[in-house]
Amino acid sequence: MRARRTYFSGIQLSQLGHTTGGVLKTPDKADKESIQAEWFPCDKKSLPILRAPDILGLIEIASKWYSEGHSVNRRLIAHTSHVSSTIRLIAIHRNGNEGIQILTLKSPLGTTSYPIWIVGSSRVITKALKSYGYEGPFEIKGVLSLEHDGSASQDGLCLSLLVELSSDRLDFFSKCKWTPVEKEMAVTLHAILTSEVGCTKLLE
Repeated sequence: MRARRTYFSGIQLSQLGHTTGGVLKTPDKADKESIQAEWFPCDKKSLPILRAPDILGLIEIASKWYSEGHSVNRRLIAHTSHVSSTIRLIAIHRNGNEGIQILTLKSPLGTTSYPIWIVGSSRVITKALKSYGYEGPFEIKGVLSLEHDGSASQDGLCLSLLVELSSDRLDFFSKCKWTPVEKEMAVTLHAILTSEVGCTKLLE
């Protein structure tokens, strides 16, 4: 539901899910792992005092999401190892009704890769685009995927963000180039850009 950079330059993820089984521990079965969780109605009057009250707004959004019958993007999470927390920019520019080009890194080997930036400061996307040679307006469309392994030794993650650039003008010394998107992929990207299918929108 939300990806937010924290004060210590980490990423706080708020996720929407549903129970698949199991039970909450009662006080008489408490152990060193217990955190005294309970179920509460989704209204502010019934909720206890919370350490992070910002969750209240997300609870309201989640309730509305379920009541409107939205589907869940199950392609969001990919099990891939990362040492640090990064953002991968899937930056595109539309030229005409059908044509779409995507920003890729220049490579003498002819391989295709996309701009990546380590999370650790404010205005991450603006700084990343500027570093790769683009300083014009842009719009963040949402999250295409979240890559995370979950292991203790590889506790980083990578957010792939779909970003639409309003111009195709790059700095002369840019590390990137524009690569035309094949027609079939262009149709898919157009569908993502004009609807909520396949892309999880950011709340902030």
